[in-house]
Order: sequence, then structure tokens, then C-alpha cells
Amino acid sequence: MKFKQFIIILVTISIPVFSVADCYTSLRQKAIEAYNRGEYDRAKSTFQSAKEDCPDTPSNNDIDSWIQKCNSAKSRTRTFKANGQQFNMIFVEGGTFIMGATQGQTQSKMSLPVHEVELTSYYIAEKEVTQALWYAIMGTTLRDLRTLNCGNDYADKDDNKPNQPMTYMSWPECQEFCRRLNAILSDQLEGWSFAIPTEAQWEYAARGGKYSRNYKYSGSNNISEVGWTNLSISSDHIRAVGQKKANELGIYDMSGNASEWCYDWWLDHYPSAARSFNPTGPTSGNGHVTRGGAWFQYQAGEVSSRSWEYDYQGKPARSSWVGLRLALVKK
Repeated sequence: MKFKQFIIILVTISIPVFSVADCYTSLRQKAIEAYNRGEYDRAKSTFQSAKEDCPDTPSNNDIDSWIQKCNSAKSRTRTFKANGQQFNMIFVEGGTFIMGATQGQTQSKMSLPVHEVELTSYYIAEKEVTQALWYAIMGTTLRDLRTLNCGNDYADKDDNKPNQPMTYMSWPECQEFCRRLNAILSDQLEGWSFAIPTEAQWEYAARGGKYSRNYKYSGSNNISEVGWTNLSISSDHIRAVGQKKANELGIYDMSGNASEWCYDWWLDHYPSAARSFNPTGPTSGNGHVTRGGAWFQYQAGEVSSRSWEYDYQGKPARSSWVGLRLALVKK
């Protein structure tokens, strides 16, 4: 009888074990970092792991409140009320897109070269800042600001229209509007801040963000569906916000109606075709970018079209057709 010999080899496997201080504290910190980057799904799952998988999770932990914050932040809409005026901010999940005159867009030097842009998550206003909201924060009316205008003056038919976009405000006044709004709502912002959107943030939202269907205009290939322009109306003034079809993100009037200030200084072309991350434009200039076209501009309503307003004789630019759409960004 023959016996087979078996050799048993014992292998010692070293399995890392979290110390009591490591597991819960480490996962909680990683989750908070993801939350601060706007990665709410990742933050939520990491918080859940900290709660359920760590043997050292304290019974009096704050994980449930953090998960609730993630759910709230991930919600597509945040509603604010400032001095009696309510407005909505729409969540725009960060991502990468091609900025500029892509296929189907008018090939203008100002919108070239096309280039890849990566953005972190942010919020953008569902509608343009109205006369009512501006007055609630700044205490000035459209007529007040029109008297400061440098000649670009239309009839007073748009005065005292609370649901129409506020116009005639200068870029510095928009900065002050954001500063005051941040102070009024400081207890609700939790590390976020209202701001004038960068040009890249504006275009990404106008294109529909991650839900983009590559429309020519913001939400449609038919300007009449989504925007008040000289091809969709026969009148000669701005209309109340939110009356046309919204785009893929649920945002109104990003094509036509009022043009909108952007944070960036103006340059008559994009500086590079290189990929960029959270770009903010040139460091200086004599005017700022405006986007979205206006009621009397057709081609300018395309999602890639760019325009500008120059300061005039040392005075900040202001115009009857330029308004503001708020962004909400991480500090």
C-alpha cells in the first residue's frame, strides 16, 4: 500500500485592522471631505459605512444628521427666502464638457477655440434676479438705476414690474447684491456662498449639465420654445421670468429675455484650447462677459454665444438688457 504525502504550508496573512480611533474617525473625515467637494452620493455612502461597518462607532454619533445633509444637498432644488422674497437654486452636478462653438453653434471667433472644461458641483438660480428680489436686498428700483445709465435708455414700460428681470445694475452692484444676500442668509449656507457665475458655470448650466441633449439654445433647438427674442416676439421689451420652457436642468430664460452678467473679465476669444479646471477668466480687463442674449438679439441666445459690456468713461457699465442670475458655490 502506498501513501501519498501531503505537505501543508501555512501562510500568515496580515490583515490591517483599524484601531478604535482609526475606523470611525477616518471614514467620517473622508465623508466630510467628499461632502465639501459636492460629491454627495459618495459622502452619503461613506457616512453609512462609518455608522454600520466600524466597531468603534459611538452611540451618540452625528452620522444621521450628516446623511440628512447629503440628501438635502443632493436634492435638485434649494429654496431660500430673503426679506420676504423666495427663490430657487438648482443643483448642477460637476462634470466635464466642451465649451465654445461646438457643432451646430455659430462659428464665431469670440466662441473659439473650443476647449474642455471641468467644473466642480454648484447651484445656479432657476430664474433671473427679479425686480422684486433686487429691491428686497438692495432697496433700489429699476428706475433708480436707469437714471444712472450712460445713454442706453429705453422707455419706462418696464418700471415696477416685480416679476421681470432686474436690469441696469452694474457688475460691482451685482457683487454687492451677492455680499448682502450672503449676510442675510448666512445661517442657511453652511460653507456655500452666493456669487456671480463664472462664464464656464453659466455655459455648463445653459447646456443642461450632465443632462445635456446638445441643443442649440438652452433647452431646445427652437428659440421660440425657450426664449424671448426678436424672432419669438414682436414687442420691444423684457418679459416676466419663467414663462417659457425650462432647459434640461429646470432652468428658465438662459436664452433671450435679459442678458446676464458673468464673473469673468472680457476677452474677445478664449485664451487657449487646453483643458481647464474651474476657470475664472482673465485677471483684468475693461469690461465683463455677458451671456444668454437679450430680447432683441437672436443669435446671441445660442448656448455658446458671448457678449460683453465695457465700462464707460470711468463709470461701471449698466444696460437696460443686462441682468443677473445667481450662482451658489463652495467657499
